[in-house]
Formats: sequence, C-alpha cells, structure tokens
Amino acid sequence: MAIDNDPIFSLDIIGASEDVTSTNCVLRQNKTRMLGRGSMDNMVSIRNETLFNRGWSVPESWDHDWTKDLGPVWTPENLTNIESWILPEYFHPEESDETKCVWANNRIGFDEDAETLGTGGFEQNDSGKMPVFLRNTSHRNFNGLKFDGTNDVMRGSSGAMWNVGTANFLCYVAFLQTDSDEKQPVVAKDDKGSFLLEADWSSSNISATFNMADNELLVRMNTGADGFQIIGFGRGAGVPTVQKQWARSYNFGTETIALSTDTTDLDDAQKPGLGDAVGASFSDEFDGVIYEVIFVNDDLGVGTNISDGTKDKIEGYLAWKYNVQGNLYSGHPYENEPPRMDDLRRA
Repeated sequence: MAIDNDPIFSLDIIGASEDVTSTNCVLRQNKTRMLGRGSMDNMVSIRNETLFNRGWSVPESWDHDWTKDLGPVWTPENLTNIESWILPEYFHPEESDETKCVWANNRIGFDEDAETLGTGGFEQNDSGKMPVFLRNTSHRNFNGLKFDGTNDVMRGSSGAMWNVGTANFLCYVAFLQTDSDEKQPVVAKDDKGSFLLEADWSSSNISATFNMADNELLVRMNTGADGFQIIGFGRGAGVPTVQKQWARSYNFGTETIALSTDTTDLDDAQKPGLGDAVGASFSDEFDGVIYEVIFVNDDLGVGTNISDGTKDKIEGYLAWKYNVQGNLYSGHPYENEPPRMDDLRRA
C-alpha cells in the first residue's frame, strides 16, 4: 500500500499527552473521527494494533503525536552499540512490597517471558536498600526510583558491565536531586578510579562533576524545572582515535571537554551502581530520583556513536519524554520537535 493512499494520516490520543497513567483518553483518527475511549493503556493498544497491521512503525506509549509524515519519536533503541537502557517502563516491583523496586531491567535484549534480570540491568535483593517508586506529575507521571540518601542503591547485573577498556563511551542520566549539602553519587562504575557522576544541588554550587580516572570535569546544572536534570558524560569526540573526556548539561547546552587525550583502561571488576559510588565512602549518598540511564559502549561494535548528533538526539528524546523540552537551550536541534525516526514503515 502506498503511503499517500493510506487513509490513516494520524492517530491522536487526546487527554493524556502529559500523563502516562490517564484513565480517560480518546483515540481519534485524522483529528476528527473518534475510534475509542478509555484508559491510556487500552487506547495505546488499539492504536498500536492498527498501525502494526498496516505496516507502520509503532511509536512509544507516551508518543501521542504520531502522523504518517512525522513518524514515531527516535529512541536509543536505534543505537548500534548501546549496552544498557534503564527506564521506568522496565522497572519491576518487589513481590512483597510493590512500593519498592527490585529490578531495573535493561530494555535492550530483555526477554520478559524469562522473568530474569538478564545482562546490562540493575537489581537490589536487600529489601532494606531498595529504592521506592515515586511518580511525578510534572514529568508525564512516570515512576522514578527514589533513593533515600542513606541506604538505597541498585547494583549492575555483573562486574563485566560497563567495562569500556580504552574505547569511547557515553552515558546519559535523567534524574532529580531532592536534597543536597554537598556532592552526591548518581551513577558510578568504581568511584573515581573508573568513572563517577556526582551531583551538587547546594545553593553555593549547583553543578554536576564527572570523575574519570581521578580527573574531574564540572558542568553547571539548571535551577529550574524542579531540579530535573539531564546530564551526559563519557569519552570520545566523535572520532575513535581522539579520546577525550567530556561532560554535558542539556539545560545550558554547554559541554566541557578535557584538553588532553585519554586512553586509560577503564575495565574494572566492580558492578556499576545507581545512587551509590560503589564502595567509596561518602558523607552523603544520593538523595533523589533516577528516571532513566542510557549507556553506549563503542567496544561492542564497529564505528562510533560518540558524536554531537547522537548526543543531541538523546537529549531531545529525554527532554520530550519527561516534558522538560522547554529547558533545552535556544537553538538546540530538537527544541521545537523531538527527534524522529527516518523510516516510518516497518522493515
């Protein structure tokens, strides 16, 4: 069927554009004909079945602006060398206490039927250290993982996770820091010996610090949007042979890059951690909410994903998903529209 002859020009979900848990939604065809009314999950399932049966790529459940011209929103699933993609849709509650998270599954390669963590995910078997779920109405009602600032921590599935060796890598974290008197660890591979992202929301120094092999890079964080942050960090400047440490804050569009070439071997036997510095002693552990973590390891394949275009797409995806696109700096490629898929039809 030719695209121009397909009567499905758009399928809009009305009444839930800012809420992923809405119970009163309308599915509308071509902005006029109502196809159904009910919960968001039900309307999404009807829309997705309609699109799938007609050969269209299916958008994310929160992407309510699908049209045949725009296509679905681009997501990290399109990256070739992604190792971990941790996001609210793949958080799993503890059976004995559904307010706590026991698994944060890796969306890449995850088999839901197997009901196991798999590789590239995070878990916490100690109920006393499990972060609790916390919904935020400002960010489309997604469930984040609330860490208490003392005990809560999630550990990676194996010590081999995030071992990038001397290769390029990038990591993006969407989080909200709720309390801080000094630097607090957000994500880490092995304290500063490998790499660590620290957040500082104290009034005197609102910033994020990326430590890699005991070298520090600092970027300023935004004070608006209730403290919600999207911070990227890693190594590589788009060319595999030029490895530079970098950190980037989406709020201001600023990027800090180390001046010297770095080829430190960052393999380490420690499991990476969320909300903890992996064995290091901090007077403050992370007190806040982690929503999403994207980790790209260029050691997994040929080529590089560590380019400004990739960073821009990840920032655009995260900003629009969590309804903070207004904080993207003026002139950002995706300040007015999220990144979109190039192919609108299924392969």
